[in-house]
Amino acid sequence: MAATRLAFLGLSIMGQAMARARCQGETLKLVVNQVSVLNLMAAREEVQMGLSLGIPLELMETVMTLGSAQSFELANVFARLREENYAPGFSVSV
Repeated sequence: MAATRLAFLGLSIMGQAMARARCQGETLKLVVNQVSVLNLMAAREEVQMGLSLGIPLELMETVMTLGSAQSFELANVFARLREENYAPGFSVSV
């Protein structure tokens, strides 16, 4: 029962935050995407640095995904490298 109350409280707080942001949804989406892209760029740069210094990919993956460097983007970088998938993930046109 306590878990249900806690979940309800969390959803209630999240709902209030979303209601406040509803008028700024597109702007917030751009901010979130920018943070995601910066995390992806940092993850790729640091993994490349580790590889160039001779650190095995498997060791970097084990250490980095268990520590404070862990992120969705980092996990995605390692998954793509394990598959030797070097294709661009997305493109942007103006």
